Amino acid sequence: MIKKIDDVFDAFERLGFIRVVDNLGLFFADIGRNTGHTSKLLVGYGFSDEELRDGRYQNRIHPDDRRSYLESWRRMNEGIEDELFCEYRVMDNTGVWRWIETHAVVMDRAADGTINTVVGMDRAIDARRQALMALEERYRDTRRKLDVAEKLTGSDTILRTDRSLADSLSEATRQFSDILQFDRIALFVARSGVAAGTAPRWHQVWSSNPGLSARGRHLNESLHAVQNEYRPMIMDESPEAEGYQSLVVVPLCLDGVHIAVMSIESASRGVYRSEHLYAIESFARIIAIVLGNQRFIERKISHLKKDALTGFLTRASLEHDAPRLWDEFQGLFPANAVAMVDIDHFKRINDTYGHQTGDAVIRRVADVILRSLRREDMIIRYGGEEFLVLLPNADTAIAGQVMERLRIECEGQDLCECTETVTVSIGVSVVTQQSPSPLADQIATADERLYEAKRTGRNRVVSALPDTRERATSRISAS
Repeated sequence: MIKKIDDVFDAFERLGFIRVVDNLGLFFADIGRNTGHTSKLLVGYGFSDEELRDGRYQNRIHPDDRRSYLESWRRMNEGIEDELFCEYRVMDNTGVWRWIETHAVVMDRAADGTINTVVGMDRAIDARRQALMALEERYRDTRRKLDVAEKLTGSDTILRTDRSLADSLSEATRQFSDILQFDRIALFVARSGVAAGTAPRWHQVWSSNPGLSARGRHLNESLHAVQNEYRPMIMDESPEAEGYQSLVVVPLCLDGVHIAVMSIESASRGVYRSEHLYAIESFARIIAIVLGNQRFIERKISHLKKDALTGFLTRASLEHDAPRLWDEFQGLFPANAVAMVDIDHFKRINDTYGHQTGDAVIRRVADVILRSLRREDMIIRYGGEEFLVLLPNADTAIAGQVMERLRIECEGQDLCECTETVTVSIGVSVVTQQSPSPLADQIATADERLYEAKRTGRNRVVSALPDTRERATSRISAS
């Protein structure tokens, strides 16, 4: 019966059941007899029987899906698996990409192991895949925002962070562990400077389990093959004691550029099948995004200008980077704050003790600011003795507490350079996610409250203006 499965489809047609067959997306291919029945879904997308049989249809598969699609068929053609499950995009006859789910089963093989008959089902899954892609895009957007926010507030004295690239990769891997079994995930890049014609030397840049060996003939061969063939590979078992028995190696690509290779390893045999490739490739895209974000942010940070006296960012950062970062904060957190900090009576200190002492006072106050603020806060030297602070994820209470701590810490400093007690005045402006506001407007509000602090006696934090006071404040009287 299996060898005459086309007779079964003919019988369905004679009995009037062919519409049911087509609605289900059923198909079969009798390769030995060169007959078959194309699924109605592919026919509707403009595929011909000749195109499907001679392989030209592969040109209509989306480039991002073709590698894993061909890998799934390779494993079935070579007898590694008798069942295929894959999801991929094809271009229909109007030029639109359509998502398809294909489930195929080998019904009969020849004596040499080649396939005689395959039966399967094609199903349109546009709605489901679009939903998954929307979730992936949300992850991409959120991850980008978090990385930018954390990294731009996380290097050296003012750009500090609690989340490194390794932390981001570990968190993504932890989430992936709920989907797929593995004992180790590792990232590799090929070392440069290898002589032409010789095998590349692989450098491990990260591993979820550094205790496991990163060596093994099969791993090295798979890394090399993936780099050259640009498609994922599954190794079912290793005859050598290499620390793993099942292995998947997949390329990491970003905007069409091959940036690294990832291995997913298990100490158990036969863990990974072709049906896992889509989850693995989705995970690979997320990891590529994380790596790409890191490269982008590092390039951005390398161009940020720092003030030579304090080590804080300069006004150039305020003009070019801070507004974008502020927009990121407003998208991430329910409330954010801006504070203006100014050293009280600084002109008198300069006039009395000289500019060298004035510079020493600025450095000392800068140290206090750095110690008093949170790790995620961003500091810019706004003017000579004036500092701008961006406080992400801070409402009025939190911003007030942080700034009051800073004020008290400054007041308690013993500055041997001058006999005066050095104090600071601070103005704070808070904006909520429900009522976002441009950074320039918040700086203006914080600046107005700073001068209210100076007008009312200095050495204080002002987070709101009195309702009865005139809105215009004389800067001359407060200087």
